[in-house]
Amino acid sequence: MFCRRSADKSGSSLRMVVQPPIGKQKRYPALDLAVIYATERGAPKGRKPIVWKLITDLPVRGRAEAVEKINWYAMRCKIEMFHKVLKSGC
Repeated sequence: MFCRRSADKSGSSLRMVVQPPIGKQKRYPALDLAVIYATERGAPKGRKPIVWKLITDLPVRGRAEAVEKINWYAMRCKIEMFHKVLKSGC
């Protein structure tokens, strides 16, 4: 199961602006997004490192903030498991 593999993560980011489709530009604003690229460091032998490409509208002003967002995303599996337990009646 993907969730059980922990990783020492290294990350970098860039900014991009995504325009709405033509014809909808009056109704929807352009999105200013950060793309965070993260690669697992110290992957187990015989396995490819985990590579994540995360897109967020949260501010990412440096490496420390990129790693913070990666750590938040890494908690996703635990949160999903928590909700699964709650839905199944504990």
